[in-house]
Amino acid sequence: DLVTVLDACVRGRLNILVEGSERFRLTELTDCRSFNTGLVTPIDDVEDPAERPAVDEAIRLFDALRELTESEVDPPDSGSPQLSFELAAKVELPADDKLALLAETSERLRMELVQELLSNALLTAQRVRRAAERASTNGKVDLGQGGTILLWQYRPRRSSTPTDCARTSRSSTSS
Repeated sequence: DLVTVLDACVRGRLNILVEGSERFRLTELTDCRSFNTGLVTPIDDVEDPAERPAVDEAIRLFDALRELTESEVDPPDSGSPQLSFELAAKVELPADDKLALLAETSERLRMELVQELLSNALLTAQRVRRAAERASTNGKVDLGQGGTILLWQYRPRRSSTPTDCARTSRSSTSS
C-alpha cells in the first residue's frame, strides 16, 4: 500500500514510501521495465498456533529487554494471532533473522525463533550494560572474595600487524 510520496523529481521519477500488508514470495524476476519487477505468490500460514507457555516466555523476555534498555515502546497484545511478527517488529534484529521469520509459515515455530532472538538480545543488552558500568569506573573492577575476572590487555607487536590483544586472567585470593 502506498503510504506517501516522499519526492517527486522533475523527470517524473518518484521516491515513495510503501507499507506491506501481506506476505509474498518472489517467484520470478522480470525485466520488462527500467526498474525491478517480479512475479509473486502469497504466503499463507499453516494452522499451527503458538503454545501459551511459549507466548508467556516471549512476553517475559520482551518485558525484561524493555526494562533493561529503559525503552518506552508499548508491548504488543499477547493475544495477537501473529504475536511473533509484532514482537520482532519492536526489537532491532538482524535482517537475516527477520527474513527467516517472514519465511516461516508456522506461528508456533516463529514464536520459538522469537524467543531465541529475544533471549540473545537480552544477553547482549546485559553485556553492554555491564561493559558500560565497568567503563564508568575507569577500568577499576572490584573482584570481591576469591573472584576471578578476565581482562583484555593491549600488547604492541613488532611485526607488520599494528595491534595484538592478549587475554589474561587475574584472580584474587582470600586470606
